[in-house]
Amino acid sequence: MRLLAGPALFWWNEPPARRFHHPISPLDLTLDAAAQRWIFLASARPLLPRNAAVTIRATNPDEEMSLYMFALGLFPKNPVVPRSYWGASVDPKLHADYELAFGCAERPLAGRVVAEISYGCLRETMR
Repeated sequence: MRLLAGPALFWWNEPPARRFHHPISPLDLTLDAAAQRWIFLASARPLLPRNAAVTIRATNPDEEMSLYMFALGLFPKNPVVPRSYWGASVDPKLHADYELAFGCAERPLAGRVVAEISYGCLRETMR
């Protein structure tokens, strides 16, 4: 019985909203930042046309790399072009049809905003 007391106290100290929280992503209960990235990409998935190349824009290279790796798994029907790969810049203007901007913080590539989504926006790039 004592073995159950520790986890029960830990659970009871959580705010009620978090105790009975139904996860939105597979990462909700682990890392909040990773969950936000997952939700951002998952909310963009139904808006992307099939076979349209997409690139990711974020405020720093590590976040961009993480989003790129997530996108490879979440967008199996879309080529994902890295904007940077392990810190080395890659020019997406020649390859990407769409840009997913995490946070919409940076200046966009030339193009129109298609949709504002959770934690960012989707832009159509000019070729």
